[in-house]
Amino acid sequence: MSTFYGNLRGNRGEVTRQGSKASGIVAVARSWQGSVRVDLDWNETLQAPTVLITAHRRSSADLGETLYNGPLSDLLRPGARFTLHAPTDKE
Repeated sequence: MSTFYGNLRGNRGEVTRQGSKASGIVAVARSWQGSVRVDLDWNETLQAPTVLITAHRRSSADLGETLYNGPLSDLLRPGARFTLHAPTDKE
């Protein structure tokens, strides 16, 4: 049984992929302006999945800016929020 399961839909239809505790699962959505990457991994210490969400403004080769890094359960709690801000020219 898969620990992680993902769907992707585009102009050629929908596909699904599975990930295990050992492999995790990664999804990247790209546009001409940049991309967003979501990594789901199994954390042995927590015995739970963790999430890393990054935004890439130039290309998927850059390291990106971390938008969230923590337990999936924290994002799924009722009322959970995380706020993004637009960087200024000085940042």
